[in-house]
Amino acid sequence: MKTVLEAVLQSVLGSITTGAAWDFTKGVGLGVLNSFKNRFQNSQFFKSEDHIQDFLKDLTKKEVYNTENPLKDVGSIYEKCTRENNSNDFIDFFTEWLKENKHQFEQKGGHNLNQSATNYIHGNQTAINGGKIINGNVTNF
Repeated sequence: MKTVLEAVLQSVLGSITTGAAWDFTKGVGLGVLNSFKNRFQNSQFFKSEDHIQDFLKDLTKKEVYNTENPLKDVGSIYEKCTRENNSNDFIDFFTEWLKENKHQFEQKGGHNLNQSATNYIHGNQTAINGGKIINGNVTNF
C-alpha cells in the first residue's frame, strides 16, 4: 500500500518515482524537508514546529485511504495535526509547494526503496500453454 505522500506525489506530479516517502528523521530528503519548513513555518497554516513535524511524519508513514483523491488525506492529516479547519486553503498552498519542488522529489524518490530480491530457480521449469521460460535452470541474484 502507498503512503499518503507517495499517492499525492503520483496524483499531483504525475509519473514520479514511487518510494519517495523516505524517513525524514534520518536526514534523507533533508532539502525537501527544509523547503517545506521554510515555506510553512511562519505561515498562517502551522502554529509550531511540532505541528509541522507531526504533519510530515503522518504524511510519510500513513497509508493512503482516499486513493482516488489523496489530497483529502492530506487535509485530514493537516486538520488532525493543527486542529484547524482550513485544510482547503492549506491544500492549495501545499500543492503549489509540491510542484515547485518536483525536481527534488524526483532526485530523492529512489533513494530509500529498499528493493531487493533473490530468486532461486532449481530444477526444471515447464511452460504452460506454449509460454516461454527465460533463464530456465539458472540461479538469479
